[in-house]
Amino acid sequence: MRRNATKVAAAVLSLAVTMTSVNIPTSAAAATKKVKLNKTKATLTVGKSITLKLKQGSKTLKATFISSNKKIATVAKKTGKVTAKKKGTATITATYKKKKYKCKITVKAKPKPTVKPTVKPTAAPTTEPTAAPTTEPTAEPTTEPTATPADTVGAITSLEATSASTLKATFESAVP
Repeated sequence: MRRNATKVAAAVLSLAVTMTSVNIPTSAAAATKKVKLNKTKATLTVGKSITLKLKQGSKTLKATFISSNKKIATVAKKTGKVTAKKKGTATITATYKKKKYKCKITVKAKPKPTVKPTVKPTAAPTTEPTAAPTTEPTAEPTTEPTATPADTVGAITSLEATSASTLKATFESAVP
């Protein structure tokens, strides 16, 4: 009987040592990480986009995404990319293992472009011409030659202006 008591004591002692070495989680951090969306609300401008992700700790989970109002914001079913379409609000719902996770999307209108003033010119433009136009000719044509050409053989008998830039001269033919 003494033998059996020794065996029982040894079993109890080994069981006690085994139980103290087992690590039992006592805090929420040690428990399974919570599943959640990376954003629960977001504000976008028309034309802009964000990507929603369903995470469990640092791990990204594969979820399906849908929009409550596709006219306001659309979402890619598998990637979670949300694109703002029109001013308003929509709710994006991610579904994972029959549980739903929501994100409220507020879409604002595009800001109206502001017109920046241009650089002012250094001199103010005027409507006045720099020189007054005139109807007077700059030089008057004459019928008299101003000089006798040195290489002509005879004398000029007549000189006629055929246009503003052309003169017609008639020479006396003289044979040397």
